[in-house]
Order: sequence, then C-alpha cells, then structure tokens
Amino acid sequence: MHARFLLLFMWQALRRPLISACPQQPFLAVLTATAPKSPSRSTRRTIMSMETVATLKRISADNLARMLREQGADVSSEGSKIAIVDVRDDDYLGGHIKGSINCPSRALDTPTLLRRLADKETVVFHCMLSQQRGPSAALRYLREKDAAAARAGGLGAQNIHQKLLVLDRGFQGWQEKFAEDKSLTEGYRKDLWDDMML
Repeated sequence: MHARFLLLFMWQALRRPLISACPQQPFLAVLTATAPKSPSRSTRRTIMSMETVATLKRISADNLARMLREQGADVSSEGSKIAIVDVRDDDYLGGHIKGSINCPSRALDTPTLLRRLADKETVVFHCMLSQQRGPSAALRYLREKDAAAARAGGLGAQNIHQKLLVLDRGFQGWQEKFAEDKSLTEGYRKDLWDDMML
C-alpha cells in the first residue's frame, strides 16, 4: 500500500511543470540508479532531489563582484574556479558580466554545460531579473548533474562540491551597480538601458 502511494506521488510530481506558479511547491527530480544486490540480481533505488526556486542559494551583486575581484583572473580564463552562466535570450544586448557564458534559456544544453563546467568550484546562473529563466536553468543543471551521478553509479563521477548559485536581481541589479566598471562588465550600452528605463 505504501509503495503504491509513493509511486502515485512520484508520477504526479513528474507531471508538474518544471517551475510551478507557486515557487514554494517542490520540484522533484526523480532519478534511478541500478545497484547490484547480488551477481545475478539488481535492485532499483530512487534518489529524489527536493530543490525548488525558493531553496536555491542566491548571491548578491556585491558579493559576486568581490569574488571576481579576489580571484583576479578573468572568469573565462582556463584557471578560473568560477563560471557565470547568463541565460538571457534576446535581452542579452546591452552588456554582460565579463567572461560570462551566454547560453540562451530556450536552447540550453545542460549535458554539454555540465561537462564544460565540471572543474568549476562555483557556478552562478542569472537572467535579466533572476526570477524565472535563471533559477529554472539552475534547476535543470542540478537535475542533469544528479542524473549523471546516478548513471555513473554514485556521486563520485561529478563535482559534488560544486556550489550552485543564482545572482539575486539578475543582470538588472548587476548593471545598477557595476555597469560602468570595465573590469567587471563588458559591452555595456548606456543608451540601451536609458531607453529601457523610459
């Protein structure tokens, strides 16, 4: 009886959209991993990640700027331990965080991104406001990371110590503080932002 209820709950959870209208409602990533019980038999084990938009850790523009300055190297350089993933689509024009990777949300390839960022200690996602696309992309990345670990038979295959963050207030909050700082922001076009604010 208990197993049937659990299966029904998981089935209903998987039918929900990635991010529901209520961010407090848990998004479930249900993963299965095969663990051998004996040489002739295997058992399926279910791993559930209960991350939601509300539980993703956030970082302020000031704290991210401090991290980037402390690192000293450009985020896009080989030795950087930080990756910034900008998932803005058509609203990418007008500037971006220096060294960030633009992966438009409508074409986000999480398996490729996971491989590309495997050696990074911190991954920061953002969009224009970091209310929908940025957090959604972060959840997709986390789900793919969990699935890759499950396929590998455990967590050892992926960087389990990787810190996943969402930039609070997105690029709009960033540009309010660091738009004119060329050491932190590239391609900033004040005229575009002035037109948007009218």
